[in-house]
Amino acid sequence: MAHRLASRRLCTAGAAVLSLAVVGAPGTAAAAPDTCVQGYVWREASPSDHVCVTPGERSAAAQQNSQAAARKEPAGGAYGPDTCKQGFVWREAFPGDHVCVPPAERDQAAAQNAAGPQRVVKADPAPLQGPGVSWDQTPVGGLTAHIQDRSGKAAQCTYTSDWYTRSFFLPANGTYDLVIFPAVPKFQNWNVTVSCDNGTKTQTTTFF
Repeated sequence: MAHRLASRRLCTAGAAVLSLAVVGAPGTAAAAPDTCVQGYVWREASPSDHVCVTPGERSAAAQQNSQAAARKEPAGGAYGPDTCKQGFVWREAFPGDHVCVPPAERDQAAAQNAAGPQRVVKADPAPLQGPGVSWDQTPVGGLTAHIQDRSGKAAQCTYTSDWYTRSFFLPANGTYDLVIFPAVPKFQNWNVTVSCDNGTKTQTTTFF
């Protein structure tokens, strides 16, 4: 009799989810787009130029901009009003950049563009999403928990409810059907946690 009562408690408590209230771990603040790593700043050869360079290189770009008009042919030329004087070429730090600079400074701008992506703070990867859970109640007094992976990584998981624990393997992007039988309604709130060894977790509470 005691064994039967204990078994019923285990099965009943394990059945305690019909609707979900998922609690996720708080995320960390992400770096703003184009944030440079320490020691580098935006070049700002134009207002939207966010290539990361040294402070000295940004100052050089500003100096080049200030001399742009003086390095153009006053009467224009083969390239219209943007024609550079002899010995100067377009900087081409960004599309449409016709600031006239010495050829070596154009090469420097190209090198800065190539190195720029390595000087940007890398965004933290998005946290893996915990398993999704949905429920079906069977006509003969059982419940099936459909536990779906949303992380894209296979894991060994544990279903834990009041008085009940069960381990199972959850394939990547797959679903595990956890059958609980019998499932006797107790008309009270139950706490359920599905935790996996890939670092994901889903916590739910429901009235059943």
